[in-house]
Amino acid sequence: MKRYAVIPTRNRPGDLADSVAAIAPQVDLVIIVDNRSDPPVTTRDLPGAARVVYCADDPPNLSVLWNLGYEVAAAYAGTEPYDMAFLNDDAVAPPGWFE
Repeated sequence: MKRYAVIPTRNRPGDLADSVAAIAPQVDLVIIVDNRSDPPVTTRDLPGAARVVYCADDPPNLSVLWNLGYEVAAAYAGTEPYDMAFLNDDAVAPPGWFE
């Protein structure tokens, strides 16, 4: 079963890098939903397997950002079962948290 983590962010590169570094070893793919960061988030800034999608909504709507991440994960999974976690960009998951 595939595992995905969705993390929305805006202008918090340090927190985001810490969050991704903590969850990336626990999942198959981290999906970053970048909501108008300046500069925009790129995968070269992040450890592990990550995909960045961009959302230009302003003001930010957390539900919209999570739903966008969910749609991307569902597209990757196709018809296969999967588990997903939604984290904020300042959340640092401890080892084994996804279990």
